[in-house]
Amino acid sequence: MGGIAHTGGGAANHATFFVLVQDVAAACARAEQLGGKVVDQPVTAGTGLVFAHLLDRSGNLFGVFSLRRPDRRQRRAGGTS
Repeated sequence: MGGIAHTGGGAANHATFFVLVQDVAAACARAEQLGGKVVDQPVTAGTGLVFAHLLDRSGNLFGVFSLRRPDRRQRRAGGTS
């Protein structure tokens, strides 16, 4: 996963790579155990996307994300099963 955004000159050119994980909070905890740093704590978007930004031990920024699946009641209410 990735994204592109215009910074208006407010930041240098860069790319942030995201890795799909099952549990964002657990991935953040494990990164910290291995010497990394959580830059932005996990956030849940209205779509169910959960993501966080981290730094590895060398200072490289990256992200982790997961997709929350709707429970069965939500799927049925939406007309899918």
